[in-house]
Amino acid sequence: MPEWIKSDAKISRQITAYGKLLDVMSPNSRANLGADKHAFAALMRHIREMDSTQHTVIMMQVENESGGIGTVRDYSAAAQKLSAANVPESLTLHRIASQAPGSRSSVQTPTNGSPHSPLPAISTRSPRPGRRSS
Repeated sequence: MPEWIKSDAKISRQITAYGKLLDVMSPNSRANLGADKHAFAALMRHIREMDSTQHTVIMMQVENESGGIGTVRDYSAAAQKLSAANVPESLTLHRIASQAPGSRSSVQTPTNGSPHSPLPAISTRSPRPGRRSS
């Protein structure tokens, strides 16, 4: 991480579970997201200007990992708040709409092993000695 980023108070950095500040930008910061969006848009404009006739750049990959070396995740206050929150309902599979012939659509909340569940039934029983588990 460049020194100018380390010294910028607006840039949030990752924190380990032990409180150590890392030289890695936090993926949980709106300011960091705004800076990344601004830089990426500028890069794309530059590529368009420089490569508008040759078209040698065929793809750009946005960073797909935070690069958090020294910790498994960010433990900053913002990250802790997000980690403690519920997963947004729009991102879960617990609601499935089903429709019986001639009836209105109903929303069901399946449990594991339910005939409407996308999840397979899971047995918590141990196999008996001498028998294979299925």
